[in-house]
Amino acid sequence: MTFLVFLFVFSIPVFGERACAQAVPTSAFDDNPRELANLEFNYQPTALFMDPSRFRTWLKNWGLAPSIDTENEFGGNVGGGITRSVDNTGQMGWGLDVDWAKLAGIRGLSTHFVSVTRYGTSAAWGFGDTLNPSQQVYGGGGNVAFHMALFYFEQKAFHDRLDVFLGRIGLLNNFDASPLNCQFINNTLCGIPKTPTDISINSSYPKAVWGLRASYALMSSLLINTGVYADVRANNLSGWNWTLAETPGVGVPAELEYHTSFGAQHLNGRVKLGMSYQTATVPDVLRDAQNDVFVTSGRPPRQDHPYPDSWFVYDQMLLRNAPGDDQGLMLMLRFNHNDPNIARRAEQYVIGFVDNHFWKSRPKDSFGVIFSATSISGKWGRAQGAALAAGLRPPLGYKDQIHPGIPYQVQRFAQVVEATYHFDVGHGILVAPDVQYFVHPNAQRNIPNATFLGLRVHVQIF
Repeated sequence: MTFLVFLFVFSIPVFGERACAQAVPTSAFDDNPRELANLEFNYQPTALFMDPSRFRTWLKNWGLAPSIDTENEFGGNVGGGITRSVDNTGQMGWGLDVDWAKLAGIRGLSTHFVSVTRYGTSAAWGFGDTLNPSQQVYGGGGNVAFHMALFYFEQKAFHDRLDVFLGRIGLLNNFDASPLNCQFINNTLCGIPKTPTDISINSSYPKAVWGLRASYALMSSLLINTGVYADVRANNLSGWNWTLAETPGVGVPAELEYHTSFGAQHLNGRVKLGMSYQTATVPDVLRDAQNDVFVTSGRPPRQDHPYPDSWFVYDQMLLRNAPGDDQGLMLMLRFNHNDPNIARRAEQYVIGFVDNHFWKSRPKDSFGVIFSATSISGKWGRAQGAALAAGLRPPLGYKDQIHPGIPYQVQRFAQVVEATYHFDVGHGILVAPDVQYFVHPNAQRNIPNATFLGLRVHVQIF
């Protein structure tokens, strides 16, 4: 209750401002449906049913922008891993954005809603990798028909220099994000880098918590982003439980965002430096309260006050193919760091390239290649080593319980290489063949390197 009162008081001066807002269609395309910090006004995706009987136009005139889409990601390992595994993951998404200036004359205010239905399991779990899931639209949906993924108010003020979100959102929908991440389907990067999700405050789509985010443009190219988000540890399967049960604290992220533009071709880019601070304590991955190794002592892990996790995001156009912001050859660099005392993943490094609009006769096609490396916390590895030496089952992390075939070993370092090509079929249909190569799956040297072949099909229905 104190957290809700804080949000309400903080939001009063913001929502009192009178500015201009327009409806922004929200797509449930992936695990970060168009980076929320940079939503495009008047965005209208190409769809299977674009404007039947001018119905979309009629809705738009009333400030209503619905979106319906479906995504399926099918694939499996054709070599390596502990066994052959083929799976399909997918989701249906429903979104609605409301421009309250058009609908009710409330200038500057809009609302955004997304619900998803998810199904399937990542094939990587079957061939032994719980660290870097091969497909990204899996889990988090709670096995319910309509999982509430987003519902928030947005207010712009001071000639759009201030942008505030308030409602049910995920911290990582707003921070450490980039619209280029979901060129790929491996969940190590899409919709956000996987490493920060080891921290309990870093909620991510489709998990929504009570949160408030404020972004202020200090100048046209420099923004500061911050907020406060509930540290909810309850398992809210449906997304419709909005209580603050099992919420021991809050997360406070801060991010500096700079937009670059070089040369006569205006080669644009974005740089983000950020961190998130956690007010509540978190279980240590190695020690108990007596400073012994808890997996062998039998005592519960001690509670730590972690230092903030941090991130670096850099997207930079190297060659321009067309006038749009990302319509060229884009370089992608990422770095994430966690407190190794409380997280399985300690660091993640990413480098990649995405080439958009390179084929003039097929301007919506794109190609991407990415390399991601993840290092495991040394203290996590020490806990595993102590368990193995004592003849005990070591901790493996998320979902390790469902894989009795994974041979135990201390986890250390893992890499994934992915290449994909997006074919724009037209009428809102995207088909993308995908290939991934896993080096040391699950960060274990006793699991053979694995080759994954997949196919992504996305249909924007409306």
